[in-house]
Amino acid sequence: MLAPAATGVIATGLFAAATALGAAALFALAPVIQVRLVAAAPEKARPVVLALNRSMVFLGQGLGAAVGGLVIAGPGLPWVGLAAACLALFGAGLAVRPSRLVPNTTNPAVVAE
Repeated sequence: MLAPAATGVIATGLFAAATALGAAALFALAPVIQVRLVAAAPEKARPVVLALNRSMVFLGQGLGAAVGGLVIAGPGLPWVGLAAACLALFGAGLAVRPSRLVPNTTNPAVVAE
C-alpha cells in the first residue's frame, strides 16, 4: 500500500493530466465551431456571428462561476460537482435541440440525403 503522501502526489498528477486533456479538447473544438459558423453566415454578418459566439462562451463561463459561487455559499462545496453535472446536462439538451429543428445546409452530404 502506498503512503498517504504518495497517494496525494498520484492523485494530483492524475487531476493535472485530466485538466490538461480537458483544456486541450476545449481549445481544439473552438476553431471547428467557428469554421461552421463562418460557413453558415452571410459574408457581411461573419464578424458579428463570431463576436456573438465568443460573447456566449464568456457568458457561459461567467454564469458557471456565478452558479458555482451560489452553490458553495448555499448547500456547500460537496454539491458543486452535482450542480456542474446538472448544468452540463442542461447545456447538452440545449445543444441537441437546435440540430433537430434546423436543417444542415452547409454539409452537402447531409443535404443530399
